[in-house]
Amino acid sequence: MYNYSGSPTVKNCTFKWNSARGTYSSGGGGMYNYGSPTITNCIFTGNSAGWGGGMYSYCGSPTVTNCTFTGNSAQGDGGGIYGGGTITYCIFNENSAQGGGGIYSDGGPTITNCVFTDNSAESGGGIYGHWVTITNCTLTGNSADSGGGIYHSGTVNNCILWANSPEQISGGMVTVTYSDIEGGWPW
Repeated sequence: MYNYSGSPTVKNCTFKWNSARGTYSSGGGGMYNYGSPTITNCIFTGNSAGWGGGMYSYCGSPTVTNCTFTGNSAQGDGGGIYGGGTITYCIFNENSAQGGGGIYSDGGPTITNCVFTDNSAESGGGIYGHWVTITNCTLTGNSADSGGGIYHSGTVNNCILWANSPEQISGGMVTVTYSDIEGGWPW
């Protein structure tokens, strides 16, 4: 789906085995957004692209609720999702990319009540982001060269990070509160 300068409402849809072909910089195997769509109860599976295997969002702030991203891949960043927005009650499983196996964002997304399992990347197996707010999320079994669970700067509140490899959290300035982190949190 290609959403340019529009903000559609998309519900109860499945985006399966799609690809954004062309150059390394192509984005959005399942969905490309240049706007702020509302996406609810959708499944993104087996999609691939240069950036944002499942979904790529450029210049906008999508609202993504109760969606599943599984088995998506990106040559660059964002196996499941590339971009910001509000992401709630979503599942990210077995996605892969260079940065952010589950999610990659430079735009400070809000990620709440989500589960990240078995995603992989060079940096940020579960999440790679700057000024990300992560609340009530579980990240387990994700892997990367650095930041198995999370590679980012921002806040982590009331989350569980367990069995991510090589470490649970890596990166810049991170504030962690009320969270259960395997091995503890030294800062």
